[in-house]
Amino acid sequence: MWENIIISENNIAQNEIERVNELMLQLSPSSSQLDFKTVRKVMENGFIFSARNNSGKILGMASLIPARKLFAYFGTVEDVIVDEKARGLGLGKSLTNKVIEKAKELQMKHLDLTSSPKREAANKLYQSAGFEKRDTNVYRMKF
Repeated sequence: MWENIIISENNIAQNEIERVNELMLQLSPSSSQLDFKTVRKVMENGFIFSARNNSGKILGMASLIPARKLFAYFGTVEDVIVDEKARGLGLGKSLTNKVIEKAKELQMKHLDLTSSPKREAANKLYQSAGFEKRDTNVYRMKF
């Protein structure tokens, strides 16, 4: 069932939005429902990588959001999620590596990501991929 995993870029179809929402709820139970317009906009301005089994079902995904500051072109890694039934198979690592490869291909200066300390496996994954924990304050203003 898990053999022949394919990771592809920006190929989420409109009929797969329900599956994307299922995965997002596993990442964040309070997440709001996405529509295809939103997903399409992310794919137009950034990248969504999907890991699929040989029948085409999405088992995991990750996003790379490019950004330009005065001093650098960089990326933010968002929404790395693997279906709870497919965890432990290396899909998170494969998705993370694809994001890193794309960032290097685009000659980004660096990648940023945030992860809840409660997500211990995810934090270990990011550290094993070469991400370093930064000593910084993260601020947010809600509207």
